[in-house]
Amino acid sequence: MEGFARLGYPQSLVLGIGTLEFACAVAYVITRTSFLGAILLTGYLGGATASHVRIGDPRRSRRCKLSFI
Repeated sequence: MEGFARLGYPQSLVLGIGTLEFACAVAYVITRTSFLGAILLTGYLGGATASHVRIGDPRRSRRCKLSFI
């Protein structure tokens, strides 16, 4: 919960974001929808990375910069 506050998101979004992540993972595990699930998970994790870069989280931003090299 403190991570959400540090990122500037209200704690009321925790359940919704967790449900969204779970739904994306389920879509990835099901064979017929695995391609869609992979796209959704990529977007979800990209948003998480963008949140850390936006606040200037030094632990996350260094990893992001190194992954682009």
